[in-house]
Amino acid sequence: MTRLALAALAAVLAARAAHAAPHAPPKPAHAAQPARAAQLVRAVIVSGDGQSAHAYVTPGRKRYQTEISNALVVRVPAPAPRKGDRRVRFTCITSGCTFAPTDQPDDGVYVERVDGVDNAYVAKIHKGVAAARVTIESPAATGAYTVRADPVVQKGERAQPVSFTLTAR
Repeated sequence: MTRLALAALAAVLAARAAHAAPHAPPKPAHAAQPARAAQLVRAVIVSGDGQSAHAYVTPGRKRYQTEISNALVVRVPAPAPRKGDRRVRFTCITSGCTFAPTDQPDDGVYVERVDGVDNAYVAKIHKGVAAARVTIESPAATGAYTVRADPVVQKGERAQPVSFTLTAR
C-alpha cells in the first residue's frame, strides 16, 4: 500500500512538472531598476612619493617639523564634475601628524587649507594635476608618514585615493 501511494505521488509530481510554465512570469512595469554603478574617480601619483627629509625642532614649540622639498602631485583622469572644479584633498592620516603652514605651488592660488583641520589641504586640478607642498609637524623626530590624496566626488561618483609615503629622519 505504501508503494502504491508513493507511486501515485510520483505520478502527480511528474504531471505537474510536465505542465509547468517554460519561463518566469514577466515583471511588472513598475519593478525597480538595478542601481547604476558609481563612476570611479581615481587619483594617480605623478610625483612626490617616497621622499625623506631631516626633522628639526620648531622654535618655541615642542614638536618637530619635516619640510618635504618636492610637492605631492596627482593626476585625476576623470571628466569634469557637473558643478564646480574637480578637487583633491591631501590629508596626513598618520596619528599625531599635522601640516605646518608652508608655501604652496603656483603661489597658493589653487591650494587651500581645510577650515578647522590642521592635517588637510584641498587643491584644484590645474593643467591636469593637483599639487600640494607639505611640511609635516609631529611629536617624534623620526618616522614614516602617510599622506592620502582623495579626489572630491559628487553624487554618482566614487573616489579611489592614493597614498604618499614620506619619512622624517
